[in-house]
Amino acid sequence: MAVEVSGTGSRVYDRDFKHAAYSALGVREVWRIDLKDRCAVVSSLSFGQEQTYYERFEWHPRELVEPVVIDVPALFEGIQANF
Repeated sequence: MAVEVSGTGSRVYDRDFKHAAYSALGVREVWRIDLKDRCAVVSSLSFGQEQTYYERFEWHPRELVEPVVIDVPALFEGIQANF
């Protein structure tokens, strides 16, 4: 898993160019935490699927017995973004 935090200067680069590099390294998932849209974009590189989350979601990799609940709004608490 790789996690990127995208600001105004890196959104396009993070979204459009880094996925190929992560895939070549064997990374199964890439999460892009988007400061502007205040969301989490989760890409499963092995399945070619992408989901955008603005609220809570469950992350359940095969290595974990129980899923982990991710509270997306809590990720942005205390962060001021000037876009």
